[in-house]
Amino acid sequence: MMYEPGSENSDAPLGSGGRLAGAALDRAVRRGAGVATTAHVAGQLLGLLILAVLYRLIGPEQFGLVAMVLPVLALVQIFTTPGINVATVQRATISHAEVSWLFWANMALSVGLGLFVALMGYPLAWFFRRPEVTPIAVALAGTLVVSGLGAQHRALLERELRMVPLAKSRFISQAAGGMVAIAVALRGGGVWALVAQHYAMAAVLTALLWHYEPWRPTAPRRERNMGHLVRFGGFFTASGLLFFLAQYVDKILVGWAAGAVALGLYSQAFNLMTKPVYLLTTPLASVMLPAFSRAANDRDALARLLLAFSRMIGLLMMPAAVGLFLVAPEAMQTLGGERWLSAGPVLRGLSLAILVQAFVNMAGAVYTALGRAGRLLLAATALAACLVLGVSLGLYVGGKYGNMALGVAWGYSITMLVVAGPYMRTCFQTARISTRDWLRQLVRPALAAAAMGVVLLAVRATIEQTVRLPAPAFLATQMVLGSATYVVLARGQIRWLLGQLRQLRAEIGGTAGP
Repeated sequence: MMYEPGSENSDAPLGSGGRLAGAALDRAVRRGAGVATTAHVAGQLLGLLILAVLYRLIGPEQFGLVAMVLPVLALVQIFTTPGINVATVQRATISHAEVSWLFWANMALSVGLGLFVALMGYPLAWFFRRPEVTPIAVALAGTLVVSGLGAQHRALLERELRMVPLAKSRFISQAAGGMVAIAVALRGGGVWALVAQHYAMAAVLTALLWHYEPWRPTAPRRERNMGHLVRFGGFFTASGLLFFLAQYVDKILVGWAAGAVALGLYSQAFNLMTKPVYLLTTPLASVMLPAFSRAANDRDALARLLLAFSRMIGLLMMPAAVGLFLVAPEAMQTLGGERWLSAGPVLRGLSLAILVQAFVNMAGAVYTALGRAGRLLLAATALAACLVLGVSLGLYVGGKYGNMALGVAWGYSITMLVVAGPYMRTCFQTARISTRDWLRQLVRPALAAAAMGVVLLAVRATIEQTVRLPAPAFLATQMVLGSATYVVLARGQIRWLLGQLRQLRAEIGGTAGP
């Protein structure tokens, strides 16, 4: 049930909130997950095409210079979009006045933190010993304000599981950003093509979010119950700071110790490693938090949703990790050509993190939906501490052997694999769900992925000994054979997934909407 803008009482609750339950919730989740995932797959394929073009127009050094600013940009965004928006999505009911207050609070923070990023240009240039970083930081600071304008609209769309307009908005904005970046790069814009890409994506996304979500902010007013929203968002923001540290400490260390070229190679290898993860978790994240939140008081429904999401993640992520580990050199050479070839071993080292990265992201949605922001903060603290130690050790070992980026890559993956078990066990204890039930969802996909890996190793060895194929042909051959092998070995699991999609299409056909 939607609300009409302008006709609402400012104190009236917005949207259908907690009224979705049982079969209706399951249908909404399947519909949202399926549509968003389909659109996101198309978006990721488009993104790879854009990257392949940009890699040939812009070198690793230019990517590295932008990557020196991105940690600060991501750091300040933690104080705006995630903490405030999650309060909008997680609460069972929320009024127009409360959302307006959050909108204006978010905008004030966006402007203030944009100024902070601009001022950080000089310290960043000093830290990385690259004066070119200062104007890049100043230029990228404005993207905070542009993105902040659409933050509450996105949260309201997520809250009501309106994944179709969200998926459309992300795809169109990604295409617009890519076209702008390529156009600027063709004119010799270099690093500024990447800056223009950020602005184009943010501006188009915000415009589309305002188009699809009819809510409009009113003048802010002081509300008696805003303290709960601020406290909850504050816990989530603190957790986000620690997840930021876990996400960017490797890149900060590589940039500081090894320079812009090494950082460009490492950051783009990391970006490609996360492609399969975000291919699934970005659309599902929009569904998981509101779905888990609506099922928080029905533990049977929560368990059913959590195990279904886990099964889907395992079914898709395990073969992705095994496959990328084997084809990483050919993947980097195919996308970027010879000057990106040295990123292949780095991508191989990072690829094993795919096995657990998506599950760690899912655990954050569980903690948040259950209102256990304090426990999320503790889990994030432990994860960040382990990753700081792991990548620092990897940097040291890599330096001893003359490749710091490769050492950090292996340090990151090994640490994620080690901490994943305790991290997920704590999550399921919080949700009062059996870890054994969760592991049962993963056994068959794990065995199928391992067998696929053995087949691919045999194929690689045979091809390397008999014929010399160009990197694109070698990559395509392995992808086709690997995919076919996995489909055969995991056919029962895939039938389950296809059944979910068939049910989804039937529901979309009968309930299609904006």
